[in-house]
Amino acid sequence: MTDSQQPGAFGEQQIKTLMGQNQGPSAWRQITQAQVNQFADLTGDHQFIHIEPELAAKTPFGGTIVHGFMLLSLLPTLLATALPTTKKGRPFINYGLDSVRFLQAVPVGSQVRASQQVIAVSRKNSEYWRVKSRVTLEVRGLEDAALVAELITLVPHPDSAPDNGQT
Repeated sequence: MTDSQQPGAFGEQQIKTLMGQNQGPSAWRQITQAQVNQFADLTGDHQFIHIEPELAAKTPFGGTIVHGFMLLSLLPTLLATALPTTKKGRPFINYGLDSVRFLQAVPVGSQVRASQQVIAVSRKNSEYWRVKSRVTLEVRGLEDAALVAELITLVPHPDSAPDNGQT
């Protein structure tokens, strides 16, 4: 099967064309207080600035704000449309982050979206490409980005064997 025939896999020509390309922005996604409360319960981070609207209203934020790590955890799903998805075979893998900066607080109830620019591509091993992207998370109605990060994703190589036995 050639590079262009296998869904979700990139040959050297396809992967190299990603360099410098911008993907996104994603669709807007609203973050509710219920979601923030669930994240607080899941992580144990119950700081009042996230979950207590009356107390948070007395802070410089003027209300509850989204956990920074919750915003970070949304990046893979926000960016899911940026690179083709794997229909068969090996999955894309979140490999890590080289840097993350939380630039401003995100009020609960805000809508966020993400975009990315591929800044480096290299061969990880015989199964995956290592794709490094500069990611920006923006908030509807705010001029400056709320979060910037360098995200590393492993993208399947077309010559690697699929995990599920499909060819």
